[in-house]
Amino acid sequence: MFPPQDAHADAGPRVVDLSADDGAAVDALSSETARAILDRLRESPTTAATLAEVTDTSPQNVHYHLDNLEAADVVTSVDAVDDETGCETAVYAPAGDPLVIVSGDADRDELERVLERALGAVAAFAVAGVVAQRVLAPAPEFVGGEHLGGYGVSVLPVGAAVFTVGVLAAVAYAVVHARQLER
Repeated sequence: MFPPQDAHADAGPRVVDLSADDGAAVDALSSETARAILDRLRESPTTAATLAEVTDTSPQNVHYHLDNLEAADVVTSVDAVDDETGCETAVYAPAGDPLVIVSGDADRDELERVLERALGAVAAFAVAGVVAQRVLAPAPEFVGGEHLGGYGVSVLPVGAAVFTVGVLAAVAYAVVHARQLER
């Protein structure tokens, strides 16, 4: 029904430069309510009525923030569904993922490229971590609460270790290249 959460993943990170003409996104996200709406939409696409309930604010206030977020290309309408009264209502989702806000003289294109590589590395290590966990550390076998063999109580989560090393490597890569951009 709704697009998958990673529908915009191939677009890479959207870099918003505070010193450029990207003020609409920053202005739209300056409100705590707007940030709460975006956080909720990152969980799953939903309607303004649901957003009003979960953010504990009025539907009018939610529509105000959605209009601002949509104008800034932070959220978008991805579908329409019938509400409980039979009227068609919009379903909203984040317009892209992730959103990075920078300030200063950073080279935008280079920063986007560095972030794309770092995010790609994290994804690759996540897959490698799952594979390593499955191959190197199979789960112990339990039936009805009784242990039937295997490793006993616990084993080192190999997949988590591989993923953690990958995340640290990606962060280090991003930090080193970001510092090079500052020079």
